[in-house]
Amino acid sequence: MKALVKSLWISITVCIAMTSLPAFADELMLLSGAHLPYSIPDEQRGVHSDVVKEVLALSGHDVKVTFVPFIKVEPAIHTKQYDIYVPVFVPNLPSNMYVSLKAEFFQNGAVTLINQPPIKSYQAFKDKRLIAFRGAKMFLGQEYATAVEYAAEYRETDMFLNQLMALEKGNADISIGDINLAAYAAVQYPFLAPNDLRMNPIFEPIPYHFVFKDEAIRDQFDIGFQKLKENGRYQEIMNSYIVE
Repeated sequence: MKALVKSLWISITVCIAMTSLPAFADELMLLSGAHLPYSIPDEQRGVHSDVVKEVLALSGHDVKVTFVPFIKVEPAIHTKQYDIYVPVFVPNLPSNMYVSLKAEFFQNGAVTLINQPPIKSYQAFKDKRLIAFRGAKMFLGQEYATAVEYAAEYRETDMFLNQLMALEKGNADISIGDINLAAYAAVQYPFLAPNDLRMNPIFEPIPYHFVFKDEAIRDQFDIGFQKLKENGRYQEIMNSYIVE
């Protein structure tokens, strides 16, 4: 009889303890737009997914990621099929969608080999051979589109590794693209390292946000993300992709 009472008491104690634990939220679905090193579909990872997983794990959430082409993220918001979307540039959102408190930024730049002089303005493009990311003329605005007309040669490519190869082989003087992407690509490229490149951030930073379907989840993310920034963990995540 004593053994039965003891067994019942243990069962009740365990049940009480379990009910006192924080409830785990449902699995959250993140839609991440491909943009190296922020989102790397071939490796099923990236800065954005690492950050979201780490921040929301602190609140007991499990995050699953779907990777899509960069331009498909914002149209997908209107379906409300996912819980989290990144990157989002336009604040024209459907009702009941919640934007992260602080914007992050993509920083495009003019990238050269380290032995080249610093670039401070579009005037440096004159008589130079430029290679840029696909769609740069449209994305970077009319002033840029006009400036590259004075380049000795101008072309665009889908792969940043092609830009690095052109620099390394002497087939281009200046590469145009995201400076973190340039550093990431240099880590992957066997003939260059990030410190072989000069990053000239001559373009205005481009702000973007994380967008959430649930306001409470957004609030949890904002608090956790701020802590990651303050304690240096965010930079550690970034450096894991762009520092050899």
